[in-house]
Amino acid sequence: MVFHQPDTTFARLKGMWLRSKRFAKPGEIPASHPLAAAWSNCKLGLSSTDGQDVESIVYLDWFAERVEVYAQNHLLAGDDGFAAIAAQWLGRMMFDPTKMHHVSITASP
Repeated sequence: MVFHQPDTTFARLKGMWLRSKRFAKPGEIPASHPLAAAWSNCKLGLSSTDGQDVESIVYLDWFAERVEVYAQNHLLAGDDGFAAIAAQWLGRMMFDPTKMHHVSITASP
């Protein structure tokens, strides 16, 4: 997480949002799920942000990147562990990134 480069076009967040909208359903996250540890780390980071939205978005983007990697080799449909994680991720996301058209954020030097 320390060296994470957030996606300044919001494409990664948009993809995670769409996946979450499609597959999310409340449930228990099995500790053995491949994304469980990453999601726990993300939640730990989110709890330490003290309401700082930009930092929270970076954590959610970091986790969205983990999901992209996971989705390359695993089917998300029918994955109850991912469905539970996606439901929690949606609950933490503070805006709909699919409504961010032609937006890119750049850091000032």
